[in-house]
Amino acid sequence: MRKGQPQRRSLKLYFHILITNFIMRVKELLQSVLCRCVIESDLNRIKKAINKYSVISFDIFDTLLQRKVSTPSDVFDLVEKEYNKLSSIPIRGFKQIRIEAELKSKKQSLTEETNIYSIYNMLPYDKEVRDLLLQLELKIERIELSARQEIKALYDYAAFLRKEVIIISDMYLPVGFIEEILYANGYRYHSKLYVSSATGVLKSTGNMFRFVLKNTGYRTQDVLHIGDNILGDYICPKSLKIKSICSASPWSICFGQGLMRSYRCFLPICCPSSFCTECKRVLPFRRWLCHYQRC
Repeated sequence: MRKGQPQRRSLKLYFHILITNFIMRVKELLQSVLCRCVIESDLNRIKKAINKYSVISFDIFDTLLQRKVSTPSDVFDLVEKEYNKLSSIPIRGFKQIRIEAELKSKKQSLTEETNIYSIYNMLPYDKEVRDLLLQLELKIERIELSARQEIKALYDYAAFLRKEVIIISDMYLPVGFIEEILYANGYRYHSKLYVSSATGVLKSTGNMFRFVLKNTGYRTQDVLHIGDNILGDYICPKSLKIKSICSASPWSICFGQGLMRSYRCFLPICCPSSFCTECKRVLPFRRWLCHYQRC
């Protein structure tokens, strides 16, 4: 082996680490800027859309409400930490166990959705442990959830115009619990709340929208839906001729909704609008810097 080869390898490794760290720093910076930002022109455009419809429908999670944690499943890490503070017998790996219990519960459900009580019945713990873990999860959700202010401005605007405001969510949490969180964060003007844990149907299949239309008598041309999920909040209502606006940030689309989950870093060079009114405008980035190293 030549003398220069180890030095070149060390130099190559050094630059690889340096560039990777730089990319991750920029990624963190962009996350803080892009994750839930909405520019003024977007709000004005959506307000103009709200003016045209008599029924305004909002999604809840990552739309009206946002969590402080990076991903929803990070709540389960906090549950484990809190439980281990209270119990003399600690648990390990709760996050994965909780995720698997939810998947199992959904698989066994007779409807399209499950609920948190069925999920916790799937956990491999004694009833006392399950009950405590459940109470801790609800407690932490209360702490972590807060209003997404730019969307609340749209909600308040629709209420000010005396539009009929309804809320629709694909979620396993109880309706009463969600209503409590909404009320605590200033969402008090909607006339109806539809949650998949109670209705048994999902937005992501389109059946929740069919359920709402059937039970309210709304005409599709009278409804505007605003939400963050590309499938459940944009594509599905659009397929039913319901006007829909995607409120997801570019960061959420790329990372949270799995479009680029297979890559460790996917970094936009130029930031577009945070909202998209048409699917074609979801990711109008001119250039991308991609770090194609698989997770």
